Amino acid sequence: MISYRITKYDPKERDERGSYENKNEWTSISDIGRPQYGATSFEAYEKVERAYIEAIKLILISHEIDTVTVDSIEKWERKEQLEAFRSTNVFRNLHFNFETDIQPLGNGLEIRLGEIDQVVKLILREIVWMNLVGAKVNITFGYDYYMYVECAALQCSTITAIQKLGLFVEAGIGPRRIIVDGGPALE
Repeated sequence: MISYRITKYDPKERDERGSYENKNEWTSISDIGRPQYGATSFEAYEKVERAYIEAIKLILISHEIDTVTVDSIEKWERKEQLEAFRSTNVFRNLHFNFETDIQPLGNGLEIRLGEIDQVVKLILREIVWMNLVGAKVNITFGYDYYMYVECAALQCSTITAIQKLGLFVEAGIGPRRIIVDGGPALE
């Protein structure tokens, strides 16, 4: 399998170590609308979110994968824990029910291609975190809107389609382990 880093970040704006240099770029839904990140509109955010979802679907379809499995899930255990986000953009245009959409998520649960949109939105909006894995693919989400995909070589047509969505595909780059608050994390 080949590792791909697929992000909204232009590789031309990386330093020699590969770190993204544009500190004014939003990296989380919580940055949307904030002046220090260009006061990005929610509509612009949703366009990028949609691009990530479509990129995953393009990859799964090109590899004839119709299900992935939840692995390493982290989620809020109680509905009350999510209530603090009600007044933010996190829930905007996102329709879910805690009891039917969040609670049942667990390691080993199969996610069908038709369910990918909602699950990826939950991940990108930091409501849940998980890897999506299968025999022919591993999808890992890091901090700051980084997404890594391990799979057989992507066809040029798939890479081109992802790039047309406004994302950048970098082959041979997997998740980097960084230290956050004294423990390992993924970038």
